Amino acid sequence: AAYTKSSMELDLYAGYAGEFGESGVSYDVGILQYIYPGKRTSISGTYNADTTELYVGLGYKWVSGKFSYAPTKSAFGFEGRGATYLDLTVDVPVFWGMNAIAHVGRQEFGNGPNEFDYTDWKIGAYKSWDNGVTVGAYYTDTDINSDAFTYGTVESGKEAFTAYVQKTF
Repeated sequence: AAYTKSSMELDLYAGYAGEFGESGVSYDVGILQYIYPGKRTSISGTYNADTTELYVGLGYKWVSGKFSYAPTKSAFGFEGRGATYLDLTVDVPVFWGMNAIAHVGRQEFGNGPNEFDYTDWKIGAYKSWDNGVTVGAYYTDTDINSDAFTYGTVESGKEAFTAYVQKTF
């Protein structure tokens, strides 16, 4: 649940990634810790939003998938020891040096109420240059229960169109 006095998410992670020999199959395993600094009273008044996630991912060429598991008592402020997130992403070169990206993911909150479970998706494109600049845009949406994920006037699962410019140093 949203905190009454917090405007930041701090993500700490550690992991190991590599490839199985010369197979072209990549792997990524690790742990993520999501921390929400600020006043610790959630709107629900019950669960802390801080969440630990263990994950394992596999990829081959332009397809990747990842499974995440939260062993904590709650996940992102909602009841659900054993919450899971499974995602599949396709990131394929198309033309003029551009890539198309499509993603679908499924969040389930373990032993928590099913009304909070949802599926999300994204579709978009981007272009990267050798100087570290990437320009892209994508559309995201979800079948989230908007009543369960609306805090005041903020609806967390609302569809969105995002355009971005990124510079990597």
